[in-house]
Amino acid sequence: MTRLIHTLLLTMLLLTPSVSRAASEAAAAPDSLEQLKPDYITASLLVVSPAAEPYSLFGHCALRLQCPDHKMDYCFTFETPTDAKGLYDFFRGKAMGGFAAAPTPAYLEYYRNAGRGVAQHQLNLTPKEKLMLWQHADKEIVRGGCYRYNYLHTQCASMVIDLITSVLPSPVGYRQLPAQTNGSFRDQMLTESAPYPWSRFFWQTIMGPAGDETGPFEHKLTPSTLPEVWRQATLSSDNRHIISGDSETLTTTASVSSASIWTRLLTPTVVFSLLLILVVVITFGQWKWGWRRLPLFTDYLLLAIYIILALGLTALVLLSDLEATQWNWYLLVFNPLPLLLWAVRRKWLPVICAALLVAILSLLVLTPIVAQLDLPHALLMATFGIRTASSYKESLMKNKELTITFPKTLKPQKA
Repeated sequence: MTRLIHTLLLTMLLLTPSVSRAASEAAAAPDSLEQLKPDYITASLLVVSPAAEPYSLFGHCALRLQCPDHKMDYCFTFETPTDAKGLYDFFRGKAMGGFAAAPTPAYLEYYRNAGRGVAQHQLNLTPKEKLMLWQHADKEIVRGGCYRYNYLHTQCASMVIDLITSVLPSPVGYRQLPAQTNGSFRDQMLTESAPYPWSRFFWQTIMGPAGDETGPFEHKLTPSTLPEVWRQATLSSDNRHIISGDSETLTTTASVSSASIWTRLLTPTVVFSLLLILVVVITFGQWKWGWRRLPLFTDYLLLAIYIILALGLTALVLLSDLEATQWNWYLLVFNPLPLLLWAVRRKWLPVICAALLVAILSLLVLTPIVAQLDLPHALLMATFGIRTASSYKESLMKNKELTITFPKTLKPQKA
């Protein structure tokens, strides 16, 4: 989900008189709330189309509040920073989020320039509920980034749902729910990420077994599924639908760029399949025709990838508070221990390679059983397995040569 902080726009909002204050003054008399026009405030749910980035995978949603009498039109959106520090805090599990606000024209212009569609769904609220909603939104703006961001439980959809339901007179009765809300958080991720295979690969890499928990279905409502669910849902007090009327398209989704086409064609499965075939050919050439430089270059490249994955996964499991990263199956293969042991004792290389091969084969066998393990990662691990097996064979041969030649160097000399 997009994490955009409109700092300048937020400042503009804070310098503008709040409509809730103006409405409160108009409601000073006891019967003023009943005298408010039905369209004094218009409340709408804005849904932004998904994008290829992992944090935009599920789309985005915001709350739009309009008061024509006071010429006010703002979008209230739950955001976390996506700059370098924001991403660092995200992977540490320390990212903070909060509601920001922006004039609607500027908010829509941002997504129009990004080529992302924005649809508007009008909320079926009473004048009093809409006034309370704006007051609650104002309070959230003052509170700032005080929420610990949690991509499973505390994100744009869940926060907008909480904000809207806080002014409703009774609980929401849900009639029909999307299939993915009945499964785990991982099921939801896999369904939503189908058009974006590299984002799916990213989330499958970092989301450990905790992602297989079911959790409350409300937390699995995404911006793309929320409007239809709320269109059918009703309030238990008066059987009123939360969303009424047809949706309105405010900005349209841009056509798929050539870069996006290549990204969707060169999926992780395709890329790692080609890499596996290439490594098999290189390894065959090494042992059949004595290739040396190409296998060595391949090993250096795979070593760099291994180091990045090993350090990243180890940091997530041991040092991060990010949700669903307390354990990770891929850590059994991608961890710093083999490299540390090899750095301490080079002679242990055959044992290290054998242990790593056992770990790789174990995960390959478990791939159909464990939800986190999937085909792209299996192909990648198989690639490392081929080169690890080659290194194991090569190290055994070198040790054998040392065993044969070493006694000759100690042959007694004639007096």
